[in-house]
Amino acid sequence: MKLAIGCDEAAYDLKQLLKQHVEAAGHEVTDFGTFDGTPVLYPDIAFALAEHVAAGTSERGLLLD
Repeated sequence: MKLAIGCDEAAYDLKQLLKQHVEAAGHEVTDFGTFDGTPVLYPDIAFALAEHVAAGTSERGLLLD
């Protein structure tokens, strides 16, 4: 399965754990950030991730807040 994942800074650690778990299970993950825990605009990440899923590039999307 192809999964798109993204979060704001509050969920960065959880996103990293979930990403590792999903990849270890053999799935492909596209990460939309945040990439280092610095503050980001959550709607920007959500929009990019949603466009990616709507285009069919990933089968599912997971947003963490």
